[in-house]
Amino acid sequence: MIFGRIQLVIVLGLLAAGCGNSLSSLDSVQRSAREVYPMTLGPDFGRRGDTLTVTVIEMGPVLQQVLHESVSYPTEISFGEGTYIKSFGTDEQDRLQIEVFISPHAKEGERLPTLVFSVDNELVEARGRFWVLPALHGQPA
Repeated sequence: MIFGRIQLVIVLGLLAAGCGNSLSSLDSVQRSAREVYPMTLGPDFGRRGDTLTVTVIEMGPVLQQVLHESVSYPTEISFGEGTYIKSFGTDEQDRLQIEVFISPHAKEGERLPTLVFSVDNELVEARGRFWVLPALHGQPA
């Protein structure tokens, strides 16, 4: 048990001394402590070079209940590397809509977009699935 504590002190000491990215490490720890709920996006794909509006079609029923019973607001939206959030709002059905630009140089493949909410001063995360596809012929590559 003492050996484990010594290792922990050494690792924490190295982070505090500037070895490694301690802010990134702290962010990773905070993310791992969040409750994570599923969400369904529509559309769930976009092409390199496109700007599209993605609607959060559905969130897990437990998260929906938590959001309706508490003071909550979105604090972070991410579709991953090579994507940029241009704007967000709601549609006529009060569903969240996110305008996403996909870089022409974005890596193709599956993403796990996240939407983080502050709920009564705690963070909860909704996570979906999204695919970046190749650009159509005639679009910039």
